[in-house]
Amino acid sequence: MKLPELKQQTYRMWRDLLAANDAVVQPEQFKPEVRSMGDLRCKSTWQRALARFTALFYIDTCLEAWSLITCQLNFEEATWHYDIRHLIIDEFLRHPDGPDLICAGLEQLFSTDFTPQEQQQGYGFFRLVAEQPGLRTIVNTAEFDGRKHLLTGAA
Repeated sequence: MKLPELKQQTYRMWRDLLAANDAVVQPEQFKPEVRSMGDLRCKSTWQRALARFTALFYIDTCLEAWSLITCQLNFEEATWHYDIRHLIIDEFLRHPDGPDLICAGLEQLFSTDFTPQEQQQGYGFFRLVAEQPGLRTIVNTAEFDGRKHLLTGAA
């Protein structure tokens, strides 16, 4: 994503985050908030800001934790946020509710209410965790609801 597009996407996500929280959007507050994350001339600052606003948006608008695993945090190469997926998951995990939402989502997804085909949608999240620096402690199997599930090697 080029810098002008990144800036526009960051602004849209910031605006959507505020709207989701019923806050008044004050455009003059946008740049100072982004500036608190670094130099406005640097692309990395805008990427960090977009990742933070995206993670907060996902947390604040989450209705079903399993959808975080199968949709929001299951990044596809063709999506606009694929390049910053690692930053988004870092920001998500920094939030006090982030790890609990992920645990709840995994427990829901691997319950008896979901078919194996639906559960496979969660494998994109496991691939993300496996490639995430510092989170490579993923194991090959996990147990949810007393059943073992293969977490890696699935397509």
